[in-house]
Amino acid sequence: MNCVDLVRLGKPNDGGYVVSTRSITKAEAFLSGGILDDWSFEQAATGDRPLVAFDPTIGFEGYFRRFITNKPSPKRIQRYLVGFVGAKLFFRANRKLVFQALGPTIGGIHLTDAIHEHLGDGARNIFLKLDIEGAEYGLLDEILRLADRLTGLVIEFHDVQSNINRIESFIDQFPHGLVHVHCNNYSSLGPQKIPGVVELSFSRYFDAGRSERGYPTELDQPNNPLNQDFKLSFNASYGSDCR
Repeated sequence: MNCVDLVRLGKPNDGGYVVSTRSITKAEAFLSGGILDDWSFEQAATGDRPLVAFDPTIGFEGYFRRFITNKPSPKRIQRYLVGFVGAKLFFRANRKLVFQALGPTIGGIHLTDAIHEHLGDGARNIFLKLDIEGAEYGLLDEILRLADRLTGLVIEFHDVQSNINRIESFIDQFPHGLVHVHCNNYSSLGPQKIPGVVELSFSRYFDAGRSERGYPTELDQPNNPLNQDFKLSFNASYGSDCR
């Protein structure tokens, strides 16, 4: 596990990520898939640099569908309204919100097309964040092809137990260094103590001479503050144990 100049960006607990400082500072543009009502990571990372975020759930139609489907409590209605107004205030100027899913889902857009349409074919030094509820697996081949245009990547892998081989294959092929791992403790542990959701951070600028053998670190915070963080350790055979 490569350990570099790490920093945690975003709000406490769920929504914040540990990433490489150099991956952030050297990025010329940011692309995010999956926002819902939390853009604290994007706000902390981007500064005045271009940001394009994709999420079909937070426009007026998205909030209206959630209102009809979920029959929310007054507290949740208030959260929807605050999120809708907050998005209107944050996503302006060079911060663009696209009401479309990023990924090969119905009505979604592929990563290559997203960059072409919203950043331009010549865009490079892009930092990519993905939290798209399982659709990330359909983008892995594109991420590999676009690796030389990325400064870094933070990605949430869902349903890890069923996709562990695909995740390991991606890590092996992706030329960026894996610099941080965090287990999302909103998910449960499956067989062999494998977590349901993991957050992985990669950086083009990694220090292969240092290694981290156990997680969480002092930078980490549990996604669910009511429960302790899962502990993750690695053995010499590339395996891991989460508990």
